[in-house]
Amino acid sequence: MSTAIAIAKEYASLIDLLETADELTPEMIADTLEGMEGELGDKLDAMMVICRNLQGNANTCAV
Repeated sequence: MSTAIAIAKEYASLIDLLETADELTPEMIADTLEGMEGELGDKLDAMMVICRNLQGNANTCAV
């Protein structure tokens, strides 16, 4: 699984490609975005689990 920073760089590369490429079809763009969105969603879900765990630990320590 890629890091969040790597995923952000992939999005930036895609934007650059969209601005310069003439041969991309809408299907190619949709397929690329679909794959990236799934990976980003998985990464954000994992990050939220970590945040909730840390918040739970902090709440336990505060008691």
